[in-house]
Order: sequence, then structure tokens, then C-alpha cells
Amino acid sequence: MIIKSGQANRVKADQPYGGRGHMDAQFYFNPDRPIDGSRFSMGAQIVLPVGASVGYHTHPDDEEIYLVVSGTGTYVENDRSPHPVGQGDLTHCPRGEGHGLDNTGPEPLVFVAFIAQ
Repeated sequence: MIIKSGQANRVKADQPYGGRGHMDAQFYFNPDRPIDGSRFSMGAQIVLPVGASVGYHTHPDDEEIYLVVSGTGTYVENDRSPHPVGQGDLTHCPRGEGHGLDNTGPEPLVFVAFIAQ
């Protein structure tokens, strides 16, 4: 299966999960456009402009992975201590835990997010 960029559902979300600014997302699949038989319920490329953030939130019934494509930022996990992230870094938020991401760099922070059931 291939989902082309032009087929992605483009969304601008203000203050995602109570974060700052907005995020621009291209949802390749999500609950409204599922991939049959997959344990993944969401896949998106997300851009956080300079100074924007995804607020801390929990995943009680699923888990999430971020792969940083470009830019730099600060990732927080359950303990809320900051961890620097940059191009090529991968984060994993297990089921029942929480996380957030802050663009602390001088350019947009681009990452790919996957949520698995």
C-alpha cells in the first residue's frame, strides 16, 4: 500500500494538547481513514513552527512514536524532565504514559508520529 502526499488530510491545529502556537499536520491515516488490519490508528507528518509545542498528554489506551525529521526541540516524558531531540531521534511513549514536545530551535521542527493500539 502507498499513500501519496496529495492524499494526506492537511490540518492546522491550534494549541495542540494545550501547547503553544499551532501545528500543521498531514494525516496519512487516522480513525476517519483507517488501514484495515493494522495496529496503527494514526500516521502523520507534523510541523511545529518556531516556539510552538505539543502539550503534555497521556496515552491511556495506545502508544505513540515520534521520529524527528528536521529541527531541534525538547521532549518530556512522565517525569517531565526535558530531553533534547534532533534530526534522526526517535521517541516512544508507551501505553499508559505521557509526553510532550517543544520546538526550542531556530527553525520548524518536523516529525512523523505514529499511534499504535
